[in-house]
Amino acid sequence: MKRYNDYELSEMAYKNWKLESKEQIKYIKTFVEDGNVKFEDVEELGYEIKGYLDMSGEWDEGDLIYDFTDYAKQNLEALSVSLV
Repeated sequence: MKRYNDYELSEMAYKNWKLESKEQIKYIKTFVEDGNVKFEDVEELGYEIKGYLDMSGEWDEGDLIYDFTDYAKQNLEALSVSLV
């Protein structure tokens, strides 16, 4: 059995996060049309964004294992969403 060092583990975590992140961003984009979000979708979009940000930082019994929230925030900023 191969043992991984911290760098290898962090790279694996990032690759897994990145794959999941792409799927979540794709779903979040379904709420956005031409940069706008319908009023009735705002609450659902808020839940999805919160879940996406929560998924971007992994905790184990109060200890932060990895934190990709900066990357997640950059992905969300690239969406260019207007809540009007």
